[in-house]
Amino acid sequence: MIGLSTIGNATLIAHDNIPVLATDPWFGDIDSAYFGSWIASHVFPKNQQEQVFSSKYIWLSHGHPDHINSSSMAKLVGKKILLPDHVGSRIYKGLIEKKYTIEILPDRKWVQLSENIKVLCITTVIQDAILLIDIKGRLFVNLNDAGSRHCTRFIRDIAKGYKNSYLLALAGYGDADMINCYNEEGKFVIPPAKNNVRVGEQLGILAKSLGLNNIVPFSSMHQYQRSDSAWANEYTTPLHKYSEGKLEGLNYLPAFININCSDGQYELINPEVNPLDIINCEEFDDNWSDELKPSDLRSIENYFKRKQKTSKCYASPHRYGDETYLSYYRQRFFNNYS
Repeated sequence: MIGLSTIGNATLIAHDNIPVLATDPWFGDIDSAYFGSWIASHVFPKNQQEQVFSSKYIWLSHGHPDHINSSSMAKLVGKKILLPDHVGSRIYKGLIEKKYTIEILPDRKWVQLSENIKVLCITTVIQDAILLIDIKGRLFVNLNDAGSRHCTRFIRDIAKGYKNSYLLALAGYGDADMINCYNEEGKFVIPPAKNNVRVGEQLGILAKSLGLNNIVPFSSMHQYQRSDSAWANEYTTPLHKYSEGKLEGLNYLPAFININCSDGQYELINPEVNPLDIINCEEFDDNWSDELKPSDLRSIENYFKRKQKTSKCYASPHRYGDETYLSYYRQRFFNNYS
């Protein structure tokens, strides 16, 4: 097949009769992420796993562990890794120590990977990245979690040259985005996105802004298995909701498919739903009864002082009277140690 497969969370596999490129390979049914909290919503089929292992190139978008997962990456040692040109090259430095072959892609320039496949990488200001993939004259825009800030017009101008174009992007109710909120009475605040977001409309608006005419759900396929995060499963996005609120003029495709780029036809992959077993957070060396020590405070201070913007906040007046961020947090959380 000359075409593209979508599977897992944010993994696509580009084929030119053989597997050429795989992106963000997270085998999330067996390799958990975020200290054991996240697993994938569906099983990553063995056939598609083998296609990842056989791919000549692996592209990694950004450092979140559902995109660069240490357990999954350990199965790919020796592969040729393609990286965005991120500031500081932190991912490059970490991987080069582990014996991967690495190439940093030039920003916003096409690179030919095979006879029928070429890619263009866009490095974003949030240390994420976007990958445009041309497979036999069809354009696939892999936004993963990045959004299109500062490059919407650039992508739209490229898309004008394609009759067939596809959006693959994060969308949904926002279950991973700071929804564990409580009001003054200590009652849980129901996330507004639970009932207000029409995900098909959300994706459609994004696709139209970029001039793309097909949509494939992507980069959102996870669930929560830890006892302290399982409550968030109520706010994950069911697959059937990705077409809710469809916009006219757009073609909405299923999440897990093989697309033949010779004729545009697709076939379903139909992975099994990943069974959910709730695991106590202590199994992952996390215990809510653990108390912070003075050394923990020093580690937190050192971490934030290394960040250019937050380090300025530590040294400047904060909205809490004349206190700085540091003194405020000392009083708020570390009264026993300050």
